[in-house]
Amino acid sequence: MFRRHFENRASALLRFLCLVLDILPSSSRIVDRCEVARTIRNHSTIKEAWNIKQLVCIADQVSKFNTSAEVTRLNSQRSVGIYQIPSRFYCRDQLPAEGQAGLCHKLCGSYLDDNIVDDVRCAAIAYKRAGFRFWKVWYHQCYLNKEINSYIEGCDMN
Repeated sequence: MFRRHFENRASALLRFLCLVLDILPSSSRIVDRCEVARTIRNHSTIKEAWNIKQLVCIADQVSKFNTSAEVTRLNSQRSVGIYQIPSRFYCRDQLPAEGQAGLCHKLCGSYLDDNIVDDVRCAAIAYKRAGFRFWKVWYHQCYLNKEINSYIEGCDMN
């Protein structure tokens, strides 16, 4: 009797949680490639079309343009946002007692929201420091991509 009662309550609780989680708005968003391209052009120091195409391709390859993309590594470091910004050097999970919150001066959580301006600015910093090879996928998936022009094709880049 007790077991059946417990199973019924657990089942009801599970159905309730599924309902609530389905109703609550999600903070993740899949951004459009053209929005990424325009954000790069308008909010970073990267202005050349070839470089913009590469950065749009990288965002596609590492996150599928998902603003809440997050990977936790075996060493507890995280990569976050549409550019998979690494917590080791570029952002921090908590503000340090002294100094800066990584090379991009942001908390890692700021790259998980729908605003991609800070993601793009940090990606530009990473690019300036290490080039496109900062992202392991770049050479084979973007640089050698014969369809690279499709990443900004049809985007109003004016």
